Order: sequence, then C-alpha cells, then structure tokens
Amino acid sequence: NESDWRDFFLAQLAAARALENASATVSAALGRRVSPTIMLTLPYPDTRQTEFGAAGGSHALNFSRTADRIAGASWYASWASAQFNMTAAAEGWEHIRFVGFYWVFETICGCVNHAHTGCEMCDTQGDPKFGEFHVDDAAILPSIATHVHSLPGDLMLNWIPYLLRPTTTRLVLNQTPDSFSDCSICP
Repeated sequence: NESDWRDFFLAQLAAARALENASATVSAALGRRVSPTIMLTLPYPDTRQTEFGAAGGSHALNFSRTADRIAGASWYASWASAQFNMTAAAEGWEHIRFVGFYWVFETICGCVNHAHTGCEMCDTQGDPKFGEFHVDDAAILPSIATHVHSLPGDLMLNWIPYLLRPTTTRLVLNQTPDSFSDCSICP
C-alpha cells in the first residue's frame, strides 16, 4: 500500500545516503571524484492490491484497474524523485547521480488482458496466486515510461528481461510462425 511504498523509498534513500558517504570517502582517498549513478526501484503495482490508498491526494487507488496502476506508479516516480532531489540538495550530496527508476518485474507480456490465451510464458488465467486479476504490464509501461521521462533530470525507466527462464526457453525453441498470435509483446 502507499505507506509501504513510502517506507520502501526511505530504505532506498538510506542506501543512497550511505553510497554518497562512501563515495566522498573514496574520492578523498583517491584524490579524484568518484560519482556512481543510482536508480531507485519503482515498486510493482500488483493487481492484487485493491486498497493502495490515495497517493498524492488522488482517489483511493485500486490496482486491479489499469488506470490506477499507472496513476500509482506515476505518483511514486514524481514523489520519489522530488524527495530524493530535495534530500540530496539539503544534505549537500556531491557524488552520486540519480538517473532514474528500475522496473523489477522481469516478464512483460500483453496477452493476459484477453481470455485465456495459452501463452505459457505469462498468462495468469487460472493461476491461484492471481485469482480473478490479470497482469497487464505491457498496457501500463508505456505510460509510466512517458511519465518518468517527463520528470526533471532526464530520468530513465530501465528493466532487465528474464527471457531465458525454462518456460520461455521452451517457447522460443519450439516457436512456430503463429505461436504467439495473441501476444503483442511475447517473443
């Protein structure tokens, strides 16, 4: 929920503060400036979170709705980048450079908003962990990325795909021309 996301940011901020202090120490020891770049983790707007809270004064967000997932992630990116920059300025940070956000969910597929597709890589239909909710990360990421890119500082939104998990490898190796006809993102 919203308070968990705020607490998570504070933990990331503490790690950034430690990196800033370590960078200052190393810079002094080396006699040259060390300036590592950092990315903050963008918490995942899980579709099972139906009572997130009213982030930034908006309506109560329900992440089973695509628009609320976008609103929640966009709010966090704006809020966290502003908080980070205010803290860095107030504490006189000179070494670390905040360059953007990292999207943690490694598999992104656009086929799961449809009826059961048979896409073994990412279909949540019938998965007891998800119940009636369906992951639609391909539908939300373009809007979230556009929002992150619009923030001050020329920020990035990065993710590292986990393509070679066993299921994905099997799908890629056994791919036929129409294997992924219902998937706009699946390989």
